[in-house]
Amino acid sequence: MQIVNLSTKGQIVIPKKIRDALGVQSGARFGIELADGKIILKPVKEYAADDLFGKFKDLDLLGDLSENRVKELKKETVRER
Repeated sequence: MQIVNLSTKGQIVIPKKIRDALGVQSGARFGIELADGKIILKPVKEYAADDLFGKFKDLDLLGDLSENRVKELKKETVRER
């Protein structure tokens, strides 16, 4: 555990090693909560889409959409007969 000081303005400095591990830089935003007498800081992403970046890179979403549309068209054709 690293020890930090609280400034007269109520500020603390997050040690560089921790900032680097979290990938946060100056201006980063944090959620803060109090739980069981502990202060919990959680980095907040600026955009919800940041959480999804690269998550679906190995999927063929357009192919899946096309396949589903073909199935829908076949069902509609069967119903029309």
